Amino acid sequence: MRTHDPSNQRDSVRPLLQRRRAALAVALSFCALSFLSCSGTRPPSDLARAGEPAPESASTRGSASIVEAAATQESDSLDLPEDREAAGAIERFRADYPGLLRQDRRFYSSREHFDLAYPDSFWNAYIDTLPSNEQGKLAWEASRWMAALIVMYQATGDTRYLERVWRYAETAMKLRDDRSGLRDYRDRSLPAWGSSRYVVGQRRHFLVHTGLIVEPILEMLLALRGELPMPKGSSGPLDVPWAQWDAQERLLRDCLEAIDLHEDRYRTGLDESEGYFLEDDSEWEPQPFNAQNIFAYDLQLAYLLSGREQYRDRARAVMQFFANRLQVTEQDGYIWEYVAWPISPDRPIPLDQYVVRKCEEISHGFITIEPIPKIARLGVVFDRTDIERLSRTLSRQIYDSKYRTFNTLIGCYTAYVPQYIGRLPGWLCVTEYDPEAYRIVEEFMLGNIERPDPLYLAYLIRFARD
Repeated sequence: MRTHDPSNQRDSVRPLLQRRRAALAVALSFCALSFLSCSGTRPPSDLARAGEPAPESASTRGSASIVEAAATQESDSLDLPEDREAAGAIERFRADYPGLLRQDRRFYSSREHFDLAYPDSFWNAYIDTLPSNEQGKLAWEASRWMAALIVMYQATGDTRYLERVWRYAETAMKLRDDRSGLRDYRDRSLPAWGSSRYVVGQRRHFLVHTGLIVEPILEMLLALRGELPMPKGSSGPLDVPWAQWDAQERLLRDCLEAIDLHEDRYRTGLDESEGYFLEDDSEWEPQPFNAQNIFAYDLQLAYLLSGREQYRDRARAVMQFFANRLQVTEQDGYIWEYVAWPISPDRPIPLDQYVVRKCEEISHGFITIEPIPKIARLGVVFDRTDIERLSRTLSRQIYDSKYRTFNTLIGCYTAYVPQYIGRLPGWLCVTEYDPEAYRIVEEFMLGNIERPDPLYLAYLIRFARD
């Protein structure tokens, strides 16, 4: 982890602005297909590409004329920065998210709210009609809903939440390609969940999809053994009638088969302490950090459940790969890129020359950092210091306390892309030790989101302060 030099950062990224605008146009075209507000009945899913969550927007309530009038009045009185792009970002955010909702704080962050918003009937209907992964929904939608149930179990200790994940796990395993008769573009029927959405004319298996789908299953199995980190400590193995030991072992074998499918894409990094997974069809380019971090966390869970040391070693090496490419900022937060630089076998670039050229945006950024507190609690590479730095990334780099607005980049400079704001509440996952960062996100949700995504609501409940 190296200190970031912010000098001339703005000038160094200006040549990228045209490409950013072009990328935004592409993102908006995807958004036309996938737009779904956080106040709807279904949380958003990934419809962009295998490794990239689809952009989304949080929703507000109130008359458009009132919102526009309030935004105009406030912008006239704001002492905006001289940089026109930064000023425009601030004005657009305040117009889109005026915070007009008035909701009860105590109820909003309560278990009662979660169970009313997502009752038994909701989960029963959803799991009974669990989507396949053909369009990526098993990975980007279903698994994230199950992750919410894991967080709710950690917050409450109620095994009813785990039982729903168990039902998901059993159904998801029936949807594996080798059990549903589906084949990939090489005519193979493999023990994983393929998708035909992301590469035209080709049905493929993606590292990030495997990582997302098996994560809540592995966490549930660890919880059943009494080994999943809990706020008040574990009370030992769980004795529940719906999860017999032989069935747990079968589910574990199924998860390990899916994980092992990607072993051939693993490579050692710049030294023996770090490793990474290659992007599909590339011998130089690493997978994006979000895919690698999710998969590394799964590898550590697989080690704890199976005892296979290779999983432990891979998990540590992949997390070290990310840690080596984090840079500390003047705000004592972190910045990083969406993906690491390619590693050429002939001309590898040493780490002391590695600099963050373009900060990741906050939507992918949430997917990238969510595994970090989890694996830190298991004692792998990261610790509380890193979690606190990530919370300062949120409270000092993403949030602007002067204007009470949010940047859609994790740092580098001020930008606002509306489609990336929807995953902002997910950053609650790093606020366990930082009440200030928690309150910043809580206030945003209370003022702008009537029906939160279940995962974000679960994090709000788990880390709630009295």
